[in-house]
Amino acid sequence: MPEFTAILRTVSPEKFVEILGVCSRQARETYFHRHAVRAPPEVKTRLPKPGAKNEARARALYEVLKEAEDNELAEEVLRTFFLSQRPLLAAALDHLGIAHNNGLTEGDVTKFEKLSGRELRALVAVLRTIAAADVVALYLKFMGAKKRRRCTAVKLYRSSARLDVPVLEKLFQAGQDVQVGAGRFVDHGLQDAEIDHRLQDLQVGLCQIGQFGR
Repeated sequence: MPEFTAILRTVSPEKFVEILGVCSRQARETYFHRHAVRAPPEVKTRLPKPGAKNEARARALYEVLKEAEDNELAEEVLRTFFLSQRPLLAAALDHLGIAHNNGLTEGDVTKFEKLSGRELRALVAVLRTIAAADVVALYLKFMGAKKRRRCTAVKLYRSSARLDVPVLEKLFQAGQDVQVGAGRFVDHGLQDAEIDHRLQDLQVGLCQIGQFGR
């Protein structure tokens, strides 16, 4: 299960005010009361603009949630916000082949958690035609999708393979993960351990995966 409070902390104060504003007045008052949130004195003692009190309390609640864990509140707030984003929900479920009724479903939404990096990028491309990038990112976090780094596969053969370490270094420096197949790594006399040590010097990891074709 996602840590909903942590997800809510990733939004800006302004976005939090917008998200909380979708909740009903009764729900907001419950949240404020739960965390003893009151409007700052300056809002009470001068003529505020319409909605200034609620905005001030929303910002105060945002500050409280930076320190306090309240996953129940965070989940309710995020769910209510996304229920106001039905086109986004419908587009995501359509893309994943999950049956729904205007964005509402009883289907298996664990598909979000199992998306590969390529599948996730494809879904993001679709959803960004429906909603802003920050809303799309927040929705995918809420649904449990995990960001995966793009990988570049380096094909090695079981025997007499030569590995161009400078090329690998350039890939890592470009922010790529490199998947290396099983085999003996040979480059300018470097053996497995030496290559691994060299890559560690770049503060990257060597990801070992299954054998490639011969």
